[in-house]
Amino acid sequence: PAVVHGDLNGANVRHADGALTGLIDFADAAVLTPSWDFALLRHFHSGRVVDRVLAGYTTDRAAAGRIARDARLLALVIALHHLCRAKLLGLPARRAYAVGRLRHDLAEIEAG
Repeated sequence: PAVVHGDLNGANVRHADGALTGLIDFADAAVLTPSWDFALLRHFHSGRVVDRVLAGYTTDRAAAGRIARDARLLALVIALHHLCRAKLLGLPARRAYAVGRLRHDLAEIEAG
């Protein structure tokens, strides 16, 4: 377990010139598996961002592999959550994004 941010959407992650400059809104911080924050990065940013952040997070390749694998699966849960919220709130763009993430992440899992 680790302290995780819990809400790494685009509005809460500040960056400039490809570098992280800050994080805001720690209201969802909790003690969870680090894979949760990596799943959020995957959902909101991309698998490439996960790889880049993992390279700075740990030099233990086995641990990085476990975190990446778990994040890939947890990202499905996050996408399903956002799909449900989009339906409840009547947000078609959010729905389309969540469906796209689900399709993309499922295809990656199937290919792997």
